[in-house]
Amino acid sequence: MKKRSLLYIIGICVLMVSCNLDSSSNGHLDGLWQLRTIENLKTGEITDGRQNEVRWSIQADLLMMFAETHTQFTEVICRFKHEGQTLEVSDPHYSGRFIEEVGDDPAVDDPAVLNTLGLYNLNESFQIITLNSSDMILQSETVRLQFKKY
Repeated sequence: MKKRSLLYIIGICVLMVSCNLDSSSNGHLDGLWQLRTIENLKTGEITDGRQNEVRWSIQADLLMMFAETHTQFTEVICRFKHEGQTLEVSDPHYSGRFIEEVGDDPAVDDPAVLNTLGLYNLNESFQIITLNSSDMILQSETVRLQFKKY
């Protein structure tokens, strides 16, 4: 009986050592978010993010943004830093998954490309107004973004 218990304990230890779980400290931030509205704080104009099927997918330290219009599909990968009530998005690159002639993900050099995705600068800093398991509201100097989590 003692040998069986010892083998059981050794087996559990081997399983625990062999598992490599990646986890992040992002809390509710991780997941797939649908951009519902983009409010321009300077003009008051509100754009429905759902019309372009805008999604942000957040995991670990990567942010992948998608937008799909009737004529175009855009996929951008960014780095982000989440500290307290601040979210800093930086280093945007086009996803090379759909670009056959490109080996690496090319950098985005025109911030206008990011407007549909809710970004107006290549490096954007947001204050987190609301973040819970179903809703997120981010605000920069120029826009307020409202998201719903899938």
